[in-house]
Amino acid sequence: MSAPGSPSVAFETTLAPRGYRDVLLHLAARRLRFAPMAVAIAGMLAYGSGLRTEALGMFAALIAIPVVLWGYLSWLTGAPSSAPLYRPVRYTFGEAGIGYESEDGDGSIAWEEIVRWREANGHLLLYPGSSRYVVIPVEQLAETDRRAVEDLLGRKVGPHHGKRTSLR
Repeated sequence: MSAPGSPSVAFETTLAPRGYRDVLLHLAARRLRFAPMAVAIAGMLAYGSGLRTEALGMFAALIAIPVVLWGYLSWLTGAPSSAPLYRPVRYTFGEAGIGYESEDGDGSIAWEEIVRWREANGHLLLYPGSSRYVVIPVEQLAETDRRAVEDLLGRKVGPHHGKRTSLR
């Protein structure tokens, strides 16, 4: 995977349902960050216009958005079809790219295929396209390995996108 003498980082990790749900919540919150404000403004405008029933509906929607979203993502991460996501995977980060092995198969991702990366809730999100991503749990990695992976990503892909924020 890597050139002779170059550093590589290899580790085995398992995605947990809660971690996956947290990442999905993080991504949904980023996409929907303006929705609560828009619904609140619409509710205030409806209330100010004398449309009391519509205003109550808007404020109910304001509460329902996060509740329904959390419920859907909890159901999605616990669905039987999600079970393959939670199998152990061995990753190798090297100079040529990222290799992976699991009971489902193996493969590699060349650095040129990754357009950006970010960290969310103890997981790396590697984007080989604008809306596709690979989730790699790194919260259990030793700090030196985690730093080596991030340094390699910074060198090969580019700087970290987004702040290190957690929605927990």
